[in-house]
Amino acid sequence: MKTCPKCGFTEWPYWHNRTLIPAAIYDEVCHFEDFQKMNPGMAEKIRGGKASGFDEYYAYRLVTSSRQMKRSGGLVIRKPIQEYMLTRWAGPKGEKPSDYRKKSIVTIKQREDMMKQEAEVLA
Repeated sequence: MKTCPKCGFTEWPYWHNRTLIPAAIYDEVCHFEDFQKMNPGMAEKIRGGKASGFDEYYAYRLVTSSRQMKRSGGLVIRKPIQEYMLTRWAGPKGEKPSDYRKKSIVTIKQREDMMKQEAEVLA
């Protein structure tokens, strides 16, 4: 269980790491039945596995891919919202989508020249 050092909030004991998928280091899972006890409103949103649910800290998804999971109600995957914004549900594969959006480095001289050009256009 995790406890916040600032406010003292203790996480529910139902969540555990996805040990079978080493690339998904930020993902946590719990059984859908346990998730219904913790967060009934969010459980209704993600029921059926078609939609993702979001709160201010996490993204949630219901997975029912095997016969055993369907019988037990499935597993809920929880991922921090910042990690979800980078990789969605795919998980890290060595590169993040944000790597493709990196801007080139601009020197101070180049920045000054750009500001002069903008001032000339506006004048």
